[in-house]
Amino acid sequence: MHGLVNRFAEEFLRARYGEALWREVATGCGVDPRGFLSWQPQPDALTLQLARRGAALIGVRVTDLAEDAGAWLAQIEAIRRLLRFGGRDYAEFLMSLDQLPGRAEMVVPGLGLPALGVTEGPGDRFVIRLEGGDPLWIRATAGVLRQMADDYGALALITPGRGSDSIVVEVPDRQFTLGRSFALVASSGGRAA
Repeated sequence: MHGLVNRFAEEFLRARYGEALWREVATGCGVDPRGFLSWQPQPDALTLQLARRGAALIGVRVTDLAEDAGAWLAQIEAIRRLLRFGGRDYAEFLMSLDQLPGRAEMVVPGLGLPALGVTEGPGDRFVIRLEGGDPLWIRATAGVLRQMADDYGALALITPGRGSDSIVVEVPDRQFTLGRSFALVASSGGRAA
């Protein structure tokens, strides 16, 4: 697993639940509580161990913690901007998800996001498939999708498939609320030339 994934788990736990909880998770998993180096690879089993230990200490299911972590990640402005390049509205964003692993790879070589496939069905229904079907990746992706629906102002029902490699997204209203503003170029306070 790319070290950035464990660094993300560390930052999420610190930001959402505090330094004391992170130290308890790190100590319980046998890692340095000072944190991970972003570019140092880590065993996949360690990532799962961090998630399980954190979920147990917080008192939630590990899949729910992964979904919350995905939503938190999509709120980080740099990540949000990368995601918003996927489309002008939520449906366009969903249809561009198959490009996301490649875009992430350009930013962070070797990140290794699972491949995504998207199919659009009748009635604004989308099915997102994740290569490998790892439950934590599926739930983290569902969290990202939920946060991005809010960001776009869309009303969406997001259902991770139980025991499968897919997420079903139904979008009954693409413009339910105004959504957050977004521009391709961040405002610098000055006038554009």
